[in-house]
Amino acid sequence: MLQVNEEGAGTHVLLIGVSSYSAGNIPTVRAVGPSVDAIAAWWTQGFVNSTAPLRSLDVITSESGLETSIGGTDFEALSKAIRAWYDRASSDPENIAVFYFIGHGLQTSEGYTLLASDLALRAKGSAVSPPTDQAIAVDDLTNAFHGGPSRQLWMFDTARETAGPSSSKVLARSPLNVRNPSSPDLRRLVLYAARVGELAFSSADGPSDFARAFLDTVHAHPDGLDTSQLAKEMTARVEEIRSDRPSAGIEAQSTSSFELIVAGSADVNQPSSQVGEAVTSMDPPGTGNSPTESVVPRTRPEESSSSQDPNAPAPGPAQSGSGTPPPDLEFLDDDAQVEVDSLGRGALAVVVARRLHAIWRKSNPKKSALADDDRSGFVMHLDAPWGGGKTTFANFVARVLNPFGYGARPAQFLRDHYGEDAGLGAIFVADPPGPDEKSVLLAEDFRRPWIVIDYNAWRMEHTSPPWWTFYQVIRKGCFGAVLRKGDSAVDLATGVSPKASRWRSALLWAWLWGNEIRWRVWTPKLIVPLAGFMLSVLIFFSLWKFGWIGTSGAGAGKEETFGFLNSTLPGWIMTGLAGLTIVGGIASLIVESLAPGVDPLAERIGLGRSDPLERFRRHFHRTMCLLRRPVLVIVDDLDRCKPAVIVDLVRGIQTILRSPRVVFLVLGDRNWLECAFETVHADMTKVVGGVEQSVGARFVEKAIQLSFLLPGLDPKRQKDFVAGLLHAGTEVSAQISRQTPSVDLRTAARVAAKAEPGAAFDTGQLRSSILETAVGQEFLTNAAEELRKAQPAGNSDELHAEARRRAGQIVNEEIAIQAAVASSVEAETAKRLEPLAPWLPGNPRQIKRILNGIALYHAAALQHPTFSTAQRWFQLALWVVLMTEWPMTWRLLAACPELADILCDDDPLARAARTDAALLPGSVVATQREIQRILSSPELMALIAGRSGRQGDRLDTEAVRELLSLTPPNARLPRLREEDENAEPEKSKKKKKK
Repeated sequence: MLQVNEEGAGTHVLLIGVSSYSAGNIPTVRAVGPSVDAIAAWWTQGFVNSTAPLRSLDVITSESGLETSIGGTDFEALSKAIRAWYDRASSDPENIAVFYFIGHGLQTSEGYTLLASDLALRAKGSAVSPPTDQAIAVDDLTNAFHGGPSRQLWMFDTARETAGPSSSKVLARSPLNVRNPSSPDLRRLVLYAARVGELAFSSADGPSDFARAFLDTVHAHPDGLDTSQLAKEMTARVEEIRSDRPSAGIEAQSTSSFELIVAGSADVNQPSSQVGEAVTSMDPPGTGNSPTESVVPRTRPEESSSSQDPNAPAPGPAQSGSGTPPPDLEFLDDDAQVEVDSLGRGALAVVVARRLHAIWRKSNPKKSALADDDRSGFVMHLDAPWGGGKTTFANFVARVLNPFGYGARPAQFLRDHYGEDAGLGAIFVADPPGPDEKSVLLAEDFRRPWIVIDYNAWRMEHTSPPWWTFYQVIRKGCFGAVLRKGDSAVDLATGVSPKASRWRSALLWAWLWGNEIRWRVWTPKLIVPLAGFMLSVLIFFSLWKFGWIGTSGAGAGKEETFGFLNSTLPGWIMTGLAGLTIVGGIASLIVESLAPGVDPLAERIGLGRSDPLERFRRHFHRTMCLLRRPVLVIVDDLDRCKPAVIVDLVRGIQTILRSPRVVFLVLGDRNWLECAFETVHADMTKVVGGVEQSVGARFVEKAIQLSFLLPGLDPKRQKDFVAGLLHAGTEVSAQISRQTPSVDLRTAARVAAKAEPGAAFDTGQLRSSILETAVGQEFLTNAAEELRKAQPAGNSDELHAEARRRAGQIVNEEIAIQAAVASSVEAETAKRLEPLAPWLPGNPRQIKRILNGIALYHAAALQHPTFSTAQRWFQLALWVVLMTEWPMTWRLLAACPELADILCDDDPLARAARTDAALLPGSVVATQREIQRILSSPELMALIAGRSGRQGDRLDTEAVRELLSLTPPNARLPRLREEDENAEPEKSKKKKKK
C-alpha cells in the first residue's frame, strides 16, 4: 500500500479486484489484473489535485502487479481493508474517498451486492443449499459513509444481473456499521458499470470497458475535471465502445459534483482498444441464467483472429459470417423464465394478477374478526400439461403482485411493457398514471404489495404431515418478507416501491415472532398442568383457612407434624379418604394388570376435547391478519406427487390453513389431480356423480374456486420461440426476442381502452383507429424496418402484415388488461349472459366459478392473435359453461369438433352414420351412444344447439376449432370403448351364480 503520512486534506483510494473464486462454478474475471494495474498507475502517476493530493492508495487483488497490503480477497480480508480505508478517509472531512471494485456483482432481493472470493454458489443440480453471506451490501456500505468525508467517488465495475437459481441464497452484509448523520455538504458520485439486470463487458485480454472509459476520460482532461463531466463522458464512451450492444451502458447517481482533477497532466499509456469478453456472469455455464457472451469471448466483425488470445475459446455464433453455418446446438436448460416473456403471456399475467387482487379485496372488505372468520382462502388452479409453462406464468403473476420483491427493479417483461422509468410499484392495482391523469383512490389496506410464497410440493413430498411443513414454509416466507420490506402501502400517484423503515420492520418481525412463540408455548400441555397446580393451591389454602389442616403433636417431647387435624371431624374424614385413595390405587393397578380394559383417562380426555386443530386454524388466520399484506402461495409440481400427498395437501388447504387473506395458486395437470382423489377414495366410486364427472372430479371441484386452462401458442409465436432457441446467444436471437419499442403505442392504446370500455367486446374498430394515429404509424414503420433488417429477403407485403399483426397484438393486450377489473365490462358481461341464466347450474357456487372463468378466458381471448371476440364471445361463454359443468361432453367436442354440427342437425344419429368414421371419436355405434346420451339431456342440448327456446348463437364445428386454439386440452380423449351387445347384463350373471 502506498501511503503518504502528511497532514491536511487528501485523496484516499481503495482499489479491489476479485478475479478468481474458491467455488469452481463461478467463472474467472480475466479483466481484473489489467484494469486494476492501469487505474492504479494513473492514480500514482497522473492524478493531480492541489486541494486534495494523493495520501493513500491500497490495492487488494492477487492479479495485480502491484504489491498488496493484505493477503487474500475473501470477505474478512476485504472487510479489514475497507475499515482501514474508512478510517484514513474519515480523518478529515475535506478528504476525497475513492472506491473501485471489479469482480462479480449481483442484484438480489436485498439490493446490489459485491461478491468476495470465498462465496460459494449452489452447485448445479443441487436441490438444497445453505445461505451464503460472503457478499458486500453496496447500499449499506455507501450509507456508512454519510458521515464520512464530504467528497466521495464510488466506482463499481461489475454486472448487476438478477440473482438466478444458483445464487438465490446469497445474503449480503456490510463491513461497516457506521450510522453517523449525513454530512450537510455531501458531494458524491456513484458509477455503475451496468444498469440493473444487465452485464458489464471487457476486452479479451485488456481492461474492462468501464475501466477504459474512466482512463480515456481522465487522460483527455489533464488540466481539470469534475465528477459531473466524468459521469457524462464515461457514459458516452461506454456507449461508443459497446456500439454492438445497445443494452450496454453505465448508470450514474450523483448528489452534487466536485473537482477531481485540479491541475497538471499525466502521461500514461492507454490500454488496448480490443472489445470482447463479458466480464460478469453470475451463474455457472449451463444454468441458463447468463447469456452466451459470459462464457464465449466476443469480437467485432472487423477484428482479425490474430488480435485474440491464442488460448481463448473460439468465437461464438454471433461472430460467424453470414455464409457460415452456426455451430452445433448447445444443451438448453428447462428452467422457468422469471424476467423475459418469450411466449407472449406477460400481459395475461397482469390480467390474472389484477383479478386475484380484486377477488382478495372482495373477500377482505375490512379487517375481519380474528377468531370469527372461518372462511377458507381463494384457490385458483392453473391447468396445463408438464412443461406447458405453468411455472413461468406463475413467476410472472408473482412479479406483478410484488414488483419490487425480487430485486431493485421490476421484471424485464413489465419494463418492456410500460417503460424503463415507469412507476410500477402498484401495477397489481392499476397502470402508472399519465402526466394529466389522476391516480386511483384506494384504501391503504388494498395498496400493499403481496407476499409471494413458493412451495414445491414434490420436493416436500417426504414430509408428514404435509400441511405442517406447508405452514412452516408460509410462515418463514411471510416473516422474512416483513423483515425485508415491511408492510408499507404503495403510493398510486408515483408507483414507487414503498420505503420500509428498518426499525419498524424489525419491530413488526419481532411482534410476529413473539405471537408465534406465545402460541407454541401456551399450549394445553402447559395450560392443563398449570391449571391443576393453581387449583391445588386454592384447595390447600381453603383447607388451611377453615382449619382442616395445620400442625399438631407439639409438646411433651413429640415432634411437630403437618397434615389433616384429627381433632376436627372434617380433618378425620379427609385423613380416612386419603388412606382409601392410596389403597384403592394399589387395588386398581392389580386389577388392570390382570384384566386390562378401556383406558378411562383417555376416554375422559377424548370426550372432553374439541377439534384439536381449531386452535391452529385460529392462530394461522390471526397471523395472516397481523401481516396486513395479501399473501399468495404458489403450489408447484403438485401433479408429480403421490395421490395420498396430493389429497392431504389439498385437504389441508381447505380445512386447516384457512384464511380469506391467503390466495393459493395451484399448478398442475387437472387430470392428474382428479385421478389422485379417485385413487385415494376408491371405495367411493359407487357414489352416483353422473356420467359427466367422476368422483375425483367432484372432489377437485369442491377444492378449487377457479380453474384456468393456460392458452396455447399460436403458430407464429411458436415459430418465433423455436427460432430463438435455435439461435440462442446470437444476434439473431436478440432480434427475435426484442421487438420494436412499443411503450408509446401501449400508452396510446391504454388511454383509448380506458375511454372506451366497450372495446373489450369488439376490438377491431379501436385497433384500427389507434393504428391510424401518428403513434401507430410510427410503430408500424419502425417494426417493418426492423423486420426487413432481420429478413433482408422477405416480401415487403408480408413484412408489413407482420408489423401490423404485432401492433394489433399490443392493442389487444392493453384492452384485455383494462377489461380485467373494469366494472363497466362486468356489467356488460352480465347483460350478455342473461339468455344463458335458465341453463346455468342451480348451484350458486358453480355459477360464481363460471362467471369468473368467463371473465378470465375473455381476457385471454382478447390477447389471442387469431381469436375473434366480436364474433365468438357468446360461444366462448357456452364453451366455459361446458368446461365447468359438462367436462365429459367438452372433452368429446374437443376430440371431435365435427360433433357440434352433428348435434345441431335435425337427425343427429343419422348424420353421425353418414360422417367419415375417421373423424369420429370412436366407432359409429360408440359415437351414436354418446350422442344419445347428450340428446337425453335437454339442458345440455339447449347449450350446444340452442334448443328449448335458448336465445343466442349455437356451437358449430368452426367455432369449436377456433375455441380449441384458445383452450387446448391437456391430453387427447381416448377412443370411445366398444360395448359387447351380446354380453349378458351383470345382474343376470349374479342370478346364475346363485
